[in-house]
Amino acid sequence: APEGAHWQLLSIGGIKVANVSKRQPYLRMSGGKMQGLTGCNVMSGAYNRQNEKMQFIQVKGTNSVCPEVQPMERKLIVALQQLRSWRLTDNDHHLQFLSEKGEVLAEFVALSP
Repeated sequence: APEGAHWQLLSIGGIKVANVSKRQPYLRMSGGKMQGLTGCNVMSGAYNRQNEKMQFIQVKGTNSVCPEVQPMERKLIVALQQLRSWRLTDNDHHLQFLSEKGEVLAEFVALSP
């Protein structure tokens, strides 16, 4: 399950995320609540998960403007909105968020909690 780990963003839409900011984007999920960082803004929200089906609801974030990470931040938010299912790969070290059509929207790597 995706809960519990600290998931650092690796790629969005198949494009690797370089070290675009001093604070790397990440997500943590536990008990129906999500918190994370877009690389600029802190975000939080809720999610519904039934087995591999998953959807974020009520995602909100702070409103800092960081021009250097804005395009990536926007793509991450869209990926979270389009998420419909997830899967773990690479011995459960990688988490992929999938669209309704099964396309990989975003990929994360597990870091130690």
